[in-house]
Amino acid sequence: MGEIKTFAAGSKAAGQLCSICQTGIISGEHILYCPDCNLPFHQECWQENRGCASYGCKSAPEAEEKDAVADFTSSVWGNEKPCPKCGKSIKAKARKCRFCGANFGTRELISAKEFADREYEGREYVQARNIIIGLFLVSATGCLSPIGLILFGILIFCGKIFSIEYRRLPPAMQLLSKCGFAVTCLLTFLTLLFGVLD
Repeated sequence: MGEIKTFAAGSKAAGQLCSICQTGIISGEHILYCPDCNLPFHQECWQENRGCASYGCKSAPEAEEKDAVADFTSSVWGNEKPCPKCGKSIKAKARKCRFCGANFGTRELISAKEFADREYEGREYVQARNIIIGLFLVSATGCLSPIGLILFGILIFCGKIFSIEYRRLPPAMQLLSKCGFAVTCLLTFLTLLFGVLD
């Protein structure tokens, strides 16, 4: 793979389509050109795709072979498909919605339910992980354990807190949430016990 240079799009690049989200590039956006096939990409799209979107390109990720099947099946739907998040019509080959910014990670048509139920990945995973770990660390400080108990309880039993949905958390994050709930239960009990004894 050749050297990848990222730069702000100028008037020459403006108007070209990003080969992943199929959205027109706007002057000033951070873009790059594939070092092997010279297709244009938004920097964010390239990073989320982990490389080029062109089938057979040396800079394409290994999973790109599976997307060749998706390319074939997408031709059945015509040139457009509905975004599974906002429902607006987007290009059939798009992996990211140009209207709401939703990233599907595939060119294959997926339903709104499949999109809503998918496990966190990419930036969403990092955000959810950071919130869970931060909540765990803060609530393990003793005096804040009752707050942690409430928040972990809402997440586990109600299914959602802040922007995190429990059902979409990977198994390791679900386990950490349960451990956080157990730890905060214990700390809250000990805090109340020592408060009564004093």
